[in-house]
Amino acid sequence: MLLRLELEQFVLLEKAEIAFDPGLNVITGETGTGKSILVDAIGLLAGARGDASWIRAGAERTVVEGRVRVDRLPGAARRAAELGAGPEDGLLTLRRELQRGGRGRAWVQDRLVRLADL
Repeated sequence: MLLRLELEQFVLLEKAEIAFDPGLNVITGETGTGKSILVDAIGLLAGARGDASWIRAGAERTVVEGRVRVDRLPGAARRAAELGAGPEDGLLTLRRELQRGGRGRAWVQDRLVRLADL
């Protein structure tokens, strides 16, 4: 379960943080309020390809970070451990960075991983 999502220099946002509670979380709003920005950011954490257009104008990079509970996902916890980035107290921190030049990097628990590992 995604517990927290932090965005830095992502699309129109200089910096934003959203926390999710256990259970159903609903994100609503009129057209143009940024719901798709959150969906794109979550996709990045899940390993989707990034797009340089998501880097805020004037910035050189964007960073998306999420805190994920994996204690009920033994496969995810096991895979993270295989990468040398096992969960702490059932939690993983995932981070993606996209740079203006097209380069991107991914981390699990502050350990650099391949995009496919996400």
